[in-house]
Amino acid sequence: MHNDIKVVIFDLGRVLIPIDVHYLLGRASELLSIPQGDIATAWRDNLEDLTLGRLSVAKFYDDLAQAHDVQLKMPANQVVEDLYIYFEKAQIGEEMLHLIQKLQKRYTVVILTNAEVETGKIFTQGKIANAVDHVYASSQLQMRKPDREIYEYVCDDLAVIPQECFFIDDLEENEIGAQKAGMHATVYIDYETLVRDLKKMNLLTSDT
Repeated sequence: MHNDIKVVIFDLGRVLIPIDVHYLLGRASELLSIPQGDIATAWRDNLEDLTLGRLSVAKFYDDLAQAHDVQLKMPANQVVEDLYIYFEKAQIGEEMLHLIQKLQKRYTVVILTNAEVETGKIFTQGKIANAVDHVYASSQLQMRKPDREIYEYVCDDLAVIPQECFFIDDLEENEIGAQKAGMHATVYIDYETLVRDLKKMNLLTSDT
């Protein structure tokens, strides 16, 4: 065991659960009668406000419909409910779930995700939350990756120092943010590579 590490921090989307962006954009386009490309561009432009909890997804869709002079077929909150059934059904795969359970024998395992208000509520309760020791959602904290303050907040909340944390994310900018905060970190590529990274850190052994 790496004698410094006490906490393993996972990103959620595209690390612990898959995100089918093509499906979500297609369904949103169908419900809103707005081209997928326009939705994707507007989402990127508003991502910071969405993941900081300053803008709800329902308000985002209302604003987008107004900008495109589109009359929504249903209220924006119902559009969100339709789309977010996808996230309510999301679950951590068996292989990754088994890995988390192995790590939990020796470490605190948490999730740190950049999530809008609506997905934050889904991910901080139910089966995903039950699989780990805690879920930190950016919109609930009003801070987001890769800003240093969110990594420091997690450390303070868990009563550890950054050097006692190993952080896993699919985005290099978030890995760099964690490293700048003092954490050990790696970019998630696939399950096999992650297992190798954990073994290199002596966080995972054959008898773990």
